[in-house]
Amino acid sequence: MNIDQIQQQWAGLASGIRDIDPVGLAKSLSCKSSAQDRLWRRYKRMCLMALAFAFVLFPMMLHLWPWPLALAFSLYALTASAMDYYLWQGVKAINIVEMPVAEVARLAARCRRLHHRFMAVLVPIAVGLVIALGATVIDDKYALWGMAAGGAFGLSFGLITYLRMMREYKSLTEE
Repeated sequence: MNIDQIQQQWAGLASGIRDIDPVGLAKSLSCKSSAQDRLWRRYKRMCLMALAFAFVLFPMMLHLWPWPLALAFSLYALTASAMDYYLWQGVKAINIVEMPVAEVARLAARCRRLHHRFMAVLVPIAVGLVIALGATVIDDKYALWGMAAGGAFGLSFGLITYLRMMREYKSLTEE
C-alpha cells in the first residue's frame, strides 16, 4: 500500500463521518438523558402546566374569588408560562455536540441567569397574590390553615425542583 492509497482511504473515511448526523448519533449512543434534555423537558412541562392553569382553571377561580384576583392569578400564570417557554427554547437551542465548550457554557450560564431573574420577578408577585387571597378568606381559619399547608408544600417542592435544575445546569456545563 502506497501513500496515495492511504490518503484516498483516509479521505473516504472523513467523508463518511461528515454524513453522520452528530445530534442523532450522540442521542442514540447515550441511553440516559442528558442534563440538557432534562432541563428543556422540565421547562416544557412547567410552561404547559402554567398555560393550562391560566385557561382551564380561570372559570373556576371566577366562581370562588373576586374577579380581579382571579384575573391576576391567570395573568401571573400566563407570565410564568411565557418565561418558561423562553427558557425552554433557550435550553433546547444549545447544541452540545456541534458547539464549542465555551459557547455551551456561555449559553447555559445565560439561561441560568435568566432563570434567576425570572424567579426574582415571579416569587414576590406570587407572595403578594397569596396574601391577597388570604385577605379574602381572613375569617375562615380552616382556609388559612389550608393556605399555610399548601404554601409549605409548595415552598418545599419548589426548592427541591430549583436545586435539581441548578445541578442540571452545572452538569450541562461539565458534559
